[in-house]
Amino acid sequence: MKRCRLFLVIGGVIAIISASCTLKDFQDWNVHERLGDDYYIDVECKGLIYGDEINGGSVVIDQGIIDYAYDNRWIIAKTKIRYGYHKSIPDSVVSDSITDYWIIDKSVKLDLHQKETYGHIYRVEPPFANPSYKNSWMRVNGVITKNLEGPLDSVAFYTELKEKAINLSFKQR
Repeated sequence: MKRCRLFLVIGGVIAIISASCTLKDFQDWNVHERLGDDYYIDVECKGLIYGDEINGGSVVIDQGIIDYAYDNRWIIAKTKIRYGYHKSIPDSVVSDSITDYWIIDKSVKLDLHQKETYGHIYRVEPPFANPSYKNSWMRVNGVITKNLEGPLDSVAFYTELKEKAINLSFKQR
């Protein structure tokens, strides 16, 4: 009888631990880094999203965020993807490893039902695309651009930070 109780107790403890681990894994499955004012980083694709975390939101930065910082008003981000992001298809790309910089003004009110809120950017679709061919470039539509500056190179980015008195800096993650 004592042996039976011992097995039941051990079985119960194992069941509780298993259930709590499973719930923890389920909770972490779709965790996002919240940046305030309905902005969040999608940890899977490393993109910046605006909107509802449960039902999804609108894309601000498609993918490739390697560093970011934020405060009550601003988000700054650094992305690195093959051949970088571009506002139009470039004639040539100097490097295959391009770092782009972004500034997002969270104080700008966004109406997701207004056409003026959105724009597009271009990026090469990996893994086999050749940036010298125009059809290798993918147009990412429906990107929130109303309150977005970028993609910027490092000189333009740090100039903008100084002009706008944005006191944020990147912390390597």
